[in-house]
Amino acid sequence: EWAGFRATAIPGTNADAWLKYAETQAVRTWVTAPRYMNMYIRPQETVNTAADFERLKAALRAAPEENDIVAMRAFLNKHHETLVGEFSVYQSLGIEVINQTGAKTWPDTIHDDFINWASCYVLTYYLAKNFDVAAHQYGNEPDWYFDQSTDEQVRRRLTLIADAVHSA
Repeated sequence: EWAGFRATAIPGTNADAWLKYAETQAVRTWVTAPRYMNMYIRPQETVNTAADFERLKAALRAAPEENDIVAMRAFLNKHHETLVGEFSVYQSLGIEVINQTGAKTWPDTIHDDFINWASCYVLTYYLAKNFDVAAHQYGNEPDWYFDQSTDEQVRRRLTLIADAVHSA
């Protein structure tokens, strides 16, 4: 069902013509949370406990675009125009997007767990709202990061990323 390309449809190039010519049904994009969103997650406090995590998570879910956790305006000012250029090509051609969304590794602190959950949540929300992106991939080359992480780390990270995607 998802035979397609790893693609970046750069406005002003002929990438869209090639995607159309190839009758592309799906593309995998690399708008990853660590690259595009992590720097904009700025909780006003350090997340020290599971209760802190859940309280901030609830606040973010209640108002994903207007809150004191995410510098959304800064994100939009830097990335929105470029992302509209790329994703509008996929939308106009009816191409389904599978986005490489979540981070693979991060430090083992509850604060970093929250940063990565929030980053993935907000990015997933943004991509769904603006470009109807509904399919997400966690990580790439799993043999690489599975070899660098314990089973518990992989389980916890997959659970957090899955929760963020499903919550969005």
